[in-house]
Amino acid sequence: MPYKYNPIEGQFDLVNAAATPAVGSIVAGNKINTTTAGTAVTINADTDLVASVATDSGTATPVANSMSIVGGGGVVVSAIGSVVTVTGGGSIPPKEFSFNAEGLVAIETNFGALTQLTGTNVKILVRAFDATTEEYANGKFFVPSNFNTSGTITFRAYVSAATAAASKNIGLTFGHRAVTDNESWDQTYTDVDSGAISIAATQDRLTLVTWTVANSTAGWAANDMIEFRISRDTSVANNLVGDMYLFNFEVSVPRT
Repeated sequence: MPYKYNPIEGQFDLVNAAATPAVGSIVAGNKINTTTAGTAVTINADTDLVASVATDSGTATPVANSMSIVGGGGVVVSAIGSVVTVTGGGSIPPKEFSFNAEGLVAIETNFGALTQLTGTNVKILVRAFDATTEEYANGKFFVPSNFNTSGTITFRAYVSAATAAASKNIGLTFGHRAVTDNESWDQTYTDVDSGAISIAATQDRLTLVTWTVANSTAGWAANDMIEFRISRDTSVANNLVGDMYLFNFEVSVPRT
């Protein structure tokens, strides 16, 4: 082994040799330090580990030279010397695209007019949709790169009647076209209808309208650009007489 003369002490010192740690325990707040870069610290038995280690997602408990991390949606078991991989963790929440009335654009020949409502306390902008002529408001967004192609897409909208009427229905239609790289933007819309939905019969009361479509029907893919138009389906049974107000519209896209 290499030695180096120490003139102060008058002796030869051992150089680059592995140090043998003293037997003992590491108390809370202390660290394991190595003096040479690349030096490995090896735990030889589960008796060298504390009974449990608190983590952000649960408790890590050593058992027979392995450690199980329980909590946070997943369980991890790794033998000493192996790389610890965290799995599970629960599902990824959907990506939600929200459009208020003024965030939707009017580009169709027939469009829902942007209208200001003035209350006692609040002024607000809405899109007004006719009862007999189908009118539109348009928008677009990107499908997330981690899109769940086996999932279900959800549509939500807050609406109300311009003039409330008992037991009257409205319907909404989401027309969409998915465009990807090197495809034409000028494609035919595919419609997804909510069907007839009864809305609040009290003046100025909002109703949350929700409907869905499985992606096996929609046919979207990751990174698609979705061009869409939202409209009122004027053909539903017991259709509301007069305008329907659209306050905002949301598309919830599943991710994996």
